[in-house]
Amino acid sequence: MSRDVSYLMKNNLAYLMKLKEVYRKTLVPFTGEVVEVDGVKYRSESDADHVTGCQILVEYFLPREKTKHKTLDELLIKDMLVYHDDGEIILGDKYFLDVTAEDKAKELKAIYHLSGILPEPFASKIVGLYTEFDANETINAKFANAIDKLEPAIQLLNVPHVWIERKFSLSQLRAHILACLNLLIITGKICCNI
Repeated sequence: MSRDVSYLMKNNLAYLMKLKEVYRKTLVPFTGEVVEVDGVKYRSESDADHVTGCQILVEYFLPREKTKHKTLDELLIKDMLVYHDDGEIILGDKYFLDVTAEDKAKELKAIYHLSGILPEPFASKIVGLYTEFDANETINAKFANAIDKLEPAIQLLNVPHVWIERKFSLSQLRAHILACLNLLIITGKICCNI
């Protein structure tokens, strides 16, 4: 399967990700940081923003793979992505390039802590979804993990000051996106011109 990723990013996918920029009239407390760069204000992405972006990417990529890979389970993948960062309720978010094995172990402990607070069968569902996602062994978990890694990389395309500050070059960002897409596209490789 061959894809021109630059076309994909500039057109279909970039347009769909604009859904994350639609603000509802409902007011919620905001505790994140607002940063202004070159006259543009940016706010911290919420976990709900990230999950929404992941769901949009599943909707975009899954139909292309499901025709060749019948075992992909859309509901399971989406459920994993809804709950995969719940440990951050306790630990807070960490920049996706900075996550270590120790952080993953802490997140698993946080998931088990949350499960002790939540009623059954909800608690078991969250633990099961998180452990499958974290193990990254099933085809559904691999797909969900690739989406999870791709979503923030797409966001970085819109905020270059973030990756420049972190000394992450455009070529590194392109390589990261290509690696995510190669993980995502189970049935073949991608030609990339980004």
